[in-house]
Amino acid sequence: MMGKDKTRGKQSLLEMQPVLCRIRFLVVSFLMVLLVTASPAAYANMNDARVLQDRAIARMDRYIDHFRRTFDQIALRDELTEAALELERSVPLFQAAGAREDAARSMVKLGDIGRYLSDWDSAIRTYERAAREAGAAGAGSVECKALLGSARAHLYGKKGAGGALELVRRALPLAQQVKDASYRFDAWDMMAQVQIAEGNYVGAADSINHAFAVVGTIKDDRDLYYGYLDRADIYQHFAEKCTYDRDFKTCLDAVERARRDYESAYAAARRLGWDGLAQQARGFSASLEDREQLLRLQQKMHEEILQEKVFSPKMMNDVLVSERFTTGANPQLPSVLAWIESQGGLPPLTDARGAYIKGLLNESAGQRDEAMGWYLRAVELLEQDRQLLYDERARGTYVEDKVEFYYSAMLHLLDRQRYQEAFDLMERSRSRVMSDLLATKSIALSSPQERSLYGSMLQLRSETAQIQTCLFTVRGGKEPDSSCQMWHKSETEKRSTNRGAVLDDDSGSRLNIDIAELEAVLKERQSQYDTILDRMVKNTPKLARLVTSQPASLDAVKKVLAHDGSEMIAYVVLESQLIIWHIGPESLHVRSVFLPRSTLKHKIEHIRQSLVDPKHPYDQKTARELYLYLIAPVLPWIKSDHLVIVPHEDLHYLPFQALQTERDDRYLGEIYQISYAPSAMVLATLAGPSALARPEVLAVADPSLQYAPDEVRAIGKGFSGLVVTETLANEADVKKLMAGKGLVHLAVHGKFASDEPLLSYLSLKEGKGDDGKLTAAEMYGLSLDSAKLVVLSACETGSVRATHANEVMGMVRGLIFAGADALLLSSWEIDDKATAEWTQSFYAAAVTEPLAAAARTAIRDLKAKPGYQHPYYWSPFLLIGR
Repeated sequence: MMGKDKTRGKQSLLEMQPVLCRIRFLVVSFLMVLLVTASPAAYANMNDARVLQDRAIARMDRYIDHFRRTFDQIALRDELTEAALELERSVPLFQAAGAREDAARSMVKLGDIGRYLSDWDSAIRTYERAAREAGAAGAGSVECKALLGSARAHLYGKKGAGGALELVRRALPLAQQVKDASYRFDAWDMMAQVQIAEGNYVGAADSINHAFAVVGTIKDDRDLYYGYLDRADIYQHFAEKCTYDRDFKTCLDAVERARRDYESAYAAARRLGWDGLAQQARGFSASLEDREQLLRLQQKMHEEILQEKVFSPKMMNDVLVSERFTTGANPQLPSVLAWIESQGGLPPLTDARGAYIKGLLNESAGQRDEAMGWYLRAVELLEQDRQLLYDERARGTYVEDKVEFYYSAMLHLLDRQRYQEAFDLMERSRSRVMSDLLATKSIALSSPQERSLYGSMLQLRSETAQIQTCLFTVRGGKEPDSSCQMWHKSETEKRSTNRGAVLDDDSGSRLNIDIAELEAVLKERQSQYDTILDRMVKNTPKLARLVTSQPASLDAVKKVLAHDGSEMIAYVVLESQLIIWHIGPESLHVRSVFLPRSTLKHKIEHIRQSLVDPKHPYDQKTARELYLYLIAPVLPWIKSDHLVIVPHEDLHYLPFQALQTERDDRYLGEIYQISYAPSAMVLATLAGPSALARPEVLAVADPSLQYAPDEVRAIGKGFSGLVVTETLANEADVKKLMAGKGLVHLAVHGKFASDEPLLSYLSLKEGKGDDGKLTAAEMYGLSLDSAKLVVLSACETGSVRATHANEVMGMVRGLIFAGADALLLSSWEIDDKATAEWTQSFYAAAVTEPLAAAARTAIRDLKAKPGYQHPYYWSPFLLIGR
């Protein structure tokens, strides 16, 4: 039962009208009388304290049970008031008698009452007192309760998922030591709630499975009820991804799993006699019927859009371009939102979602100014919530299902030609985690040792996430997916015998997963991660919380472009339109292009299929159509020949240099110098364009690649430094030798891990404590501050996973964080010989030309050679930088 829309269950007690004024007055009055009149013997009366505590707990139990049965919050309200007084009286009596554990237990109950009454600050202070008292008494079970209570107050009252996560991590080891298995259930269940708040749904699924693993031991329908609700909530979040993802089969499967868990929660509540909560669970289950209908409608619309011929333009006049960005009133929306409200689904206006929905209601009624005000308020609240998340994964996933808050406000600002504010919102919505990391780096990761430790932490967290994804897949009864394949391959290479997975001898390819063994490996990784995290908290405390970066202003970006002699084209992919920003040194143009996301995604998938295999003809028709949609609308204002592309969502998978003009069939990469950037802010942090000149080089080749040694030897002839071609270099040596080099070139095998991009790697030689896989996570720890250019002449090194929250996951982020000014990477499995010829041409030009100009020269030279006309050979190389 997660979030504000579920607080009527486990947290719905929090909605009660505050009675704190009365409680505080009575407590203060009583304590004053007590201090004046009581004798020392009264404080020491252990029996009196025990009676007071037992009586208070009984009152609380009656109130909670009454609420669960009836949802009535009024009739027994005075019971909480009396319980608070009795608990306050019991604390000093226990302390005077030396019973610190009992005193802490009373404090925990007082914290619970504060939490029920939404007095979050008081509850947190009381829980903290209780945790200290219990810790001093060696009462692990009470300390665990105090920490979990505080975590709930942080999460639901203060929206502090980061603080809640730290508290749950402290509680879990204590719960493991308590004989009562319900403590382990509560701790893992609370971990799942925090992970859902962060958007880490796979991790939440793993945590809730840990909780259910002990249910057989406790056999308590109360725990089962909440566990089923929480797991159903996780499945609901998976189903919601089809709002922007198009895997309808998976989303419908998630709806069915959520329905089964809601029905199980209903049955558990009925057995307990909790009629009110049983009715609530049945209502949740019924609401899934509407969710399923909506998904099927989305699926039908998606299929119909793909068949629509209007999105196959042959000339510019066939593309609908507008300077109007919002759609206006929507007469159907109020009835939809009214139904949501009837289901208890509208959050309060103090919540980002509540403010956003209020904006939707205003917009549907044609109240545009009011709508924009609420959208901006939603963004403000979202930014506040985001700052309460401490690490980069949480900040990236939290925004994923809320990123439309930024877009709605941006569109209204664009309609009013308030471009600076609209640009600010666009920048806030993309690659913020990378920007936050770069802002944090100078104050928390200044030494190579700190960066290396940080890279190790990312590596272990990614391995943990990969195993959790595999477990989630196989527990759901599905065939092992790519996460299992990648994990199995890695473990096979690490161990003499496989732990957790073996190849089926009959099929030769199908994996059989031993869940118990896989869980053992997961536990090992989590333990290693916790150890590194503790070291980081101790040695680099500033890294415990990322700095919140501020986006680059529109004027600052224009100055960068003026200095570089370039122009920026930035995109925002929305459900039914594409927003194109053209920004020049002294110009700004923004247009809306009518192109549904489903159509754009489909076209990019088609062109990618024709790009990655030269045996298939290149899809020139789609290449021309995408040119008309993506470039032609702003073509009249382009004055320079250097374009910086800032892609969005699926556009990250499109090499713009392979687009074709509709008139002379020339490719964009032949006409323009093209470079890429994750965001304008990241671009502004990179060094300006310049020729390579003659930097000191580290160039490494894998001799098993036929043309890689010649490629690297050619570099050695033009630059001074270290060239390794005869044997594959050791990973540890390569990482060490990168420091101080102006040019790093690695012509080795590479592999992109789509399920967990930070585990993408370059293949080097193992030894000296390294496994021979230089992963994207480990790249965060490299020393590349001297590198003007890093070239990874390997397959798929430029492949990324672009999340709906506009985070670019892959090697790019790690290398920029490590200090590289520019990157040259590949988008797919490339041809060895073509790569050698492309890079030789590139380096020859880069001695005197800026990098983007050298890349254009390399494209022209290679395309002019016989046999290399197909874009497969010359278009996979992406230059990230200015």
